[in-house]
Amino acid sequence: MKNLTRYTVFVIATFLFFILSMWVSVLPHEYAHSFVAWMYGYKSNPFNIHYGEFTWQNIIFIHGINENVNYSLMNSRGDYFAMGLAAFAGPGIATVFIYALSLFLLHFQSIKRHPYWFYFFCWVSVMNLAELISYSVVRIFVAQDDSGIFEYAWGISPWIVFCIGIMILYFGTKYLYNTLLKEIYLRLELKSVLANALILIFFTFVLFGHVAVRILLSTGGGIFANVVSAIFCIIAIVLVIVYWPARYMK
Repeated sequence: MKNLTRYTVFVIATFLFFILSMWVSVLPHEYAHSFVAWMYGYKSNPFNIHYGEFTWQNIIFIHGINENVNYSLMNSRGDYFAMGLAAFAGPGIATVFIYALSLFLLHFQSIKRHPYWFYFFCWVSVMNLAELISYSVVRIFVAQDDSGIFEYAWGISPWIVFCIGIMILYFGTKYLYNTLLKEIYLRLELKSVLANALILIFFTFVLFGHVAVRILLSTGGGIFANVVSAIFCIIAIVLVIVYWPARYMK
């Protein structure tokens, strides 16, 4: 009975943390775009973003939210610095800050002493790392995305962004799979290969599978994004096999 309660709490917490971490990641990202546009006089209200409809799809997957910034107006006025900064602010300021903050908080003993607080901030870190990888590795040639806009506005080569993204990908995933996952297994004390495997699979899907599936099912990603997404799918499978939690529970 005790084990049943423990695993029930784990499943419910995982579902809630997935949703909460997404909102914690996406809202500051979109507000960062909006606030920069407001600072440069392109919006009258920085909180006026598109929140989407009140549907379960939007609540769980946040499909309807965006910054509501008129980049075309900035472009037509030749205000390229403001245009680039507004686009960059989402991933380059807000997402980087939240990712760094979550990693910082995970080092505090006051967080580590509470397993599910630790688990929540792990979710936040993974969600924001996934966003950084998406914008700096996968979608660098997608003109209508944040990366494509600030690359165009500031005259930055997408390959420079890609090189930075590869470093983020390498060090971020290395820390997650070699350090953070082991500590999650230790803190939650689930004592089940299957339960720990679900954590591994969920995190891997968020990090590699989610953006890959979205790109592959869309029509505007482009050849580069499609190829990288296909590679990500392979990487995801390899990571799950290599880091299967049974090896840490002997």
